Amino acid sequence: MGNRCFIVSKDYNKEQIHCYLQWEGGLRSILGFLQGAKELLALESQDTFRFRIRYDLFSFATCIANYCQTCGYNTYIGHSNNINQLETDNGVYTIDFDTLQIVDWSEKTEGQDLTISPDKEYTDMVTKRFYDINYKVLTEKTN
Repeated sequence: MGNRCFIVSKDYNKEQIHCYLQWEGGLRSILGFLQGAKELLALESQDTFRFRIRYDLFSFATCIANYCQTCGYNTYIGHSNNINQLETDNGVYTIDFDTLQIVDWSEKTEGQDLTISPDKEYTDMVTKRFYDINYKVLTEKTN
């Protein structure tokens, strides 16, 4: 139960990992995560962060996990040969990590624009929280 989805990279094959979200798997949340990631990436040139951001499935999933951890939600990184056969509420999102765009979604309806949120206010809230939480993680001083 939940608001589940899988996230894979555009060049996904059955030997690669995927990200599974138990909650926050709707289009409005995924778009918010991607927008937050873009905003963080834009700051990287200012030498603000402790380390360089390089978005791939694993680092994107880590940022989502930082977000979900504050809500008590689970995020998993795993491997399965048949993710299209596993039960989800929101299907499989295919992400191009070079552009941080959704390039395919198994639940897409004909003519649906995958850059427009069905609930912009919620997407904006997710973007802000994703950004704030991950900005803090990226800029915290370690001993």
